[in-house]
Amino acid sequence: MPTDSDDEALFAALENEEDPSYRDTRIQQLNAEFASGKNNRSTDAPSSTSTVPPTSTSATLTHNDSYPTLTTDQSVLDHTTSSTRSLIHFYHPDFTRCSIMDRALSQLAPHHHEVRFARVDVRNTPFLVEKLGIRVLPCVIGFKDGVGVERVVGFEGLGERGFDATDSGFRVGVLEKRMVGKGVFVGVKVGEGGGGVVRMRMRRMRGVGGGGMGLGLRGGRERVFGVGG
Repeated sequence: MPTDSDDEALFAALENEEDPSYRDTRIQQLNAEFASGKNNRSTDAPSSTSTVPPTSTSATLTHNDSYPTLTTDQSVLDHTTSSTRSLIHFYHPDFTRCSIMDRALSQLAPHHHEVRFARVDVRNTPFLVEKLGIRVLPCVIGFKDGVGVERVVGFEGLGERGFDATDSGFRVGVLEKRMVGKGVFVGVKVGEGGGGVVRMRMRRMRGVGGGGMGLGLRGGRERVFGVGG
């Protein structure tokens, strides 16, 4: 059975491999490993489930046919490995910044038909969250032929002159330009002057007191609870 070090080597190869034949072999290995791990988890805990019903996770999300919600590790693997260009938003429904990022991607998706957009609740994809090293949210990963070529963590690099964006928001066109630069998007459709600025919708959050942000906000990023140290 593959060890954790084998897993890490596999994902490192997927991130960097340019030869399609080698990449396809590694993708098949990854799918086989995921299936094996899923069977082992089912044997250890036959009555448990890690899937959160979609109806309980989408209260803050924008519903858009061009930007669907995936619900399992396997569906994410299928989505990214069967598309030339794809983009996945790993989110948590209680995190305010994930909602902001979601609105930005909802604006971009209708303009970029060359890319398969999707979102997924991190609580439903423990395998990929761990293997991809996702520790803070939002996390947006752009893929080309199943290989991750760009990762946006939190609002890093989305502010003015390349600085990190704050709760005052960021321009949708800046995110678009970043994906164009890595070849995830074919070209600029919205532009830095288009799409407007996505901002926080002010509301009282669960567990917030004394004006604090709550919900694990850490310097512009929101931590994935229960993952890592």
